Formats: sequence, structure tokens, C-alpha cells
Amino acid sequence: MKAKTYYFNNLHFPSEVRVSEFSEDCIRLHNATTLIYDIAIHDLVLRHFVFYDKWFDIHCFLAKNGDFEILPGPIDCCFDCDISTPLFKLNNNFYNIDLEYDILVGSNGRTHKVTDEDEFMTAIENKWISPFEQNGARKGLEELISILNNQGLIAFLDNIYPFQGITCPGEPQRYYKKNIDEVGVLKMKERQKYIIKG
Repeated sequence: MKAKTYYFNNLHFPSEVRVSEFSEDCIRLHNATTLIYDIAIHDLVLRHFVFYDKWFDIHCFLAKNGDFEILPGPIDCCFDCDISTPLFKLNNNFYNIDLEYDILVGSNGRTHKVTDEDEFMTAIENKWISPFEQNGARKGLEELISILNNQGLIAFLDNIYPFQGITCPGEPQRYYKKNIDEVGVLKMKERQKYIIKG
């Protein structure tokens, strides 16, 4: 039987929806709070942690042997954390909204740099982001920085799903873009029905 296909839809303001397509074979964990899936990008594995109850999601870059892969940037990092709305799911589609702030995290799971503050302010000024989402973004930023400064990101993630071996079937990333008009559920008035309250 052919594995079921899923679609992760991530809105980037003002209107770009980035879609990652993957099969159920790529899913490492899916429960009431968390979705984790692995996809192959060139010689790397991208492990994506997304949460139904948190205002951030986390991309972790791994070598095929399971070692953390360090990527150059404003700081050398192996985790790219997006401040985002909590995940919601309709049928075989997952959705969240990028709320502009990024936190790049080094291989020790603690060293970090917050980026894209200006983009967050632009989203507010242009009313692309609701007051509820603004508050959620600040909540997510505060929670994630607290994790980094206390237990550290590796311990936090390892407690959810241990970093023990990579079992990605080698399925390459299938990635494309849509306009928000094609994904109406992500328009502000619609998405407010699904994003968790509180």
C-alpha cells in the first residue's frame, strides 16, 4: 500500500505559502502536542519539530550519520528556530504561520542569536499579523529563550524524541510555493478559527 502523503503549509507574510510535501514514512512522531518529520535535502537530513501547543517550531540539520551539521550564518548554527503560530491540521494538511522572528542556535544548544526583529515590526505596521498573534510571538520568543538559557535546546528536544540514529528513507524534499489566495484557510479571519487560544 502506498504511504499517505502530507503537506506542511507555512505562511510567510504577506502572501507566500511555502509547501513541503512528505510521506508518512518520514514522520518520526505525531501526537496531541508534536509533529516531527525528517526529509532529505541534498546530503543532509532536515528534522522539523512543530508543536500544537507552542509558539515556535525548530529545524535541525543533521548529517546522514546522525551528527549535527553546522551551517554558516550570523552565527554558526545547527538549529534554525522560527517563532510561529501553533500547528493546526485539516485532513492531510498541516498549517502554521511564520511570525518573522528567527533564533539561530549553535551546536551546543545554547549559543543563539535573535534575528528579523525589523520584519516583525513591519508585519505589525502593515496589519499582516493580528494582536493575538503578536502576543503569541512574544510568548514564543520568551519561552524559547528560557529553554536556551536553562536546560538547553538539545536536552529539550532529546526529551521529546531522542537523537538516536537517522531513519529517513532518503526521501528528498518536495518543496514549492503557493499564494495565500490558493490556501484560504491561512487568511487572517480564517486561521483565527484554528489557532489555539491561550
